Amino acid sequence: MVATIQAELELYMKREGLTVSRLADKVGINAGTISNILHRHRTISIAQLDRITKAMGLPEGAYYELFLEDYLAAFSLDWRRIGPFIERCAQLNKLDFMQQAARRIMDNLSYAVPLFEMAEQLFREEKWQAAAILYQTVADSEKYQHSERLALCHYRQFQMSICDNQEINLRAASKFEPYLERLEVSDQLDALKILIDTYSSLHRYDKVEELAVEMEMKAELYYKIKHKKIHSNESYREPSMALFGYILYSYLMRGVVCEYHGDFKQAEYYATKYDNPKWVMEKDEASLNAMQKFHFWATANKYQYKMMSGDEKYIPIFVNYIAEAEEEILPGLFRVIDSANKYNWNVDYLLERFNALVETNFLNKAPITYNKQVLDNEFAYFLTNISVYHLNKRRYSKGLSWLFKSLTYSIKINNNDSVIRSMCLYERFRHHASPKEQQIYKNIIKEVQKQNEKNLALTGPCY
Repeated sequence: MVATIQAELELYMKREGLTVSRLADKVGINAGTISNILHRHRTISIAQLDRITKAMGLPEGAYYELFLEDYLAAFSLDWRRIGPFIERCAQLNKLDFMQQAARRIMDNLSYAVPLFEMAEQLFREEKWQAAAILYQTVADSEKYQHSERLALCHYRQFQMSICDNQEINLRAASKFEPYLERLEVSDQLDALKILIDTYSSLHRYDKVEELAVEMEMKAELYYKIKHKKIHSNESYREPSMALFGYILYSYLMRGVVCEYHGDFKQAEYYATKYDNPKWVMEKDEASLNAMQKFHFWATANKYQYKMMSGDEKYIPIFVNYIAEAEEEILPGLFRVIDSANKYNWNVDYLLERFNALVETNFLNKAPITYNKQVLDNEFAYFLTNISVYHLNKRRYSKGLSWLFKSLTYSIKINNNDSVIRSMCLYERFRHHASPKEQQIYKNIIKEVQKQNEKNLALTGPCY
């Protein structure tokens, strides 16, 4: 006999000696409704099934597989029944059942809209895995369309994919980028910012430059349209950040590209462009706060570029200025140690002053207030640079200790470039390693091999 919800319910009633009326009292559902469900005169809703399951003392979702088999196969599909089922599957993390139901109803493409809306709801609730399944189901059904909804599905998947694994981030960015132009302009600006940050963390500065220029052009055009529409009382949709912020951010990131290429004069030019620009029309509190933040970054970066150009007197000026904002200290130290290694400066006093902050971040206990992708990547290089700093000063034990931290952290975030850099550095100073330090290195290399094997098998996103 094929198992059905009705058959299971009848067995339970027989085992417990319950009549329809007594079962109805126990479940809290009208006796007539129970009778109609038993005789298949009425389809059972997911809310009713949950109440019956609870009354029977069974785990939540115990009969969801039967619900799928019994009702999806036998009855015409109705979103009023299937929608709540998919939502409950997401809540209970019964993702296989949810995926089966979603694929089944997409035989009728009219369900793409409510399924997408549910994916958006799950996205807002940060139920990433469930949302990803629905976005992919909708995307598969519309893969031959050039719709904004298809682009949004890929955009959401990109947003959810970003994590501390650089290989996955690169894959996610490359997969999403072809869909960028299909988004509404407000979403394009947000997507461009995420792409820029992702490629920056991967040191793909050619892409950062290209996308920053595109962001400036789109944001400037949309900014002009916005202020024209304000005067004509037409509505428009804002992106998540003030429009002028995207223009200023494009200048900021182009300055980062110039810094990477060692063109500090051009980087300083871009800093002047996002430092209190006169063309910004907004005067509300949020906009003024945003302008103040860009002013802070511009001032800090101007000091930083002087320091990185070789002017040692700017070290304390730069460090004392960024110390006003705790989240800026660590990124600032990255540049200090870079410059110290380049110009052979002594910054022991700063490494001692901020040692607790560095150690806290290494243990991953620091508050995430900066762009995490960029911070993780830069922090791995920073740890190697601290190692270089001490090794160049012939503090071999301390230098190797920081090198091992760099290797460990680089493995954790799957930054292969940083792993290779640290390994090459170790080979240069191997003859200074004690037997104990050599064993520590061997143990870490075993982890590198494990990570490589894991990467070969890894195809999916972090969520």
